[in-house]
Amino acid sequence: MVEASGIDRILSGPKRFLNRELIPALANLNFAIVLLLVIALFSILGTVIEQGQGLAFYQANYPEKPALFGFLTWKVLLTAGLDHVYRTWWYLGLLVLFGASLLSCTFKRQLPALKWFSRDQKLYSRPQQFKKFAVSTQIAGSDMDALVEQLTARKYRINREAIASTLAKALWVGSGRSLSIAA
Repeated sequence: MVEASGIDRILSGPKRFLNRELIPALANLNFAIVLLLVIALFSILGTVIEQGQGLAFYQANYPEKPALFGFLTWKVLLTAGLDHVYRTWWYLGLLVLFGASLLSCTFKRQLPALKWFSRDQKLYSRPQQFKKFAVSTQIAGSDMDALVEQLTARKYRINREAIASTLAKALWVGSGRSLSIAA
């Protein structure tokens, strides 16, 4: 009987390949774009070449001599499955591969980016932290209505509940009770 650590050791190779090789390759945006272009090319071929016709139709329209484009004959069409492109194993495989690429790209790249954007923003509590902004100002006074009026005059959208909670948490600084607002 194989121990649990033995099974882990056996599965570590495929797991490592999946995490280090396959998923990053599928999550590559360039790969997805190339797949999309290949699918588009074969879709165009499936649109231009009439689908689902009988052998006599292809023999009459795609003869061996002269071959269309020098190589496209009825034998090539039937062998490659271009007479029924949308039902061939390779076209469906391209679609599945494209779907896997989009899923892996979504889970590997997009969801971590969304998590980063949805993190709680850090509130600044010291006046020095605001000085790194290109535009910052200090508004003196402790009257909430005056502050809202000044911000509205400067084209800010005001959410009174957010301002109240932010002021209560972090932005009132110093003994002069001045408020630093980053523009």
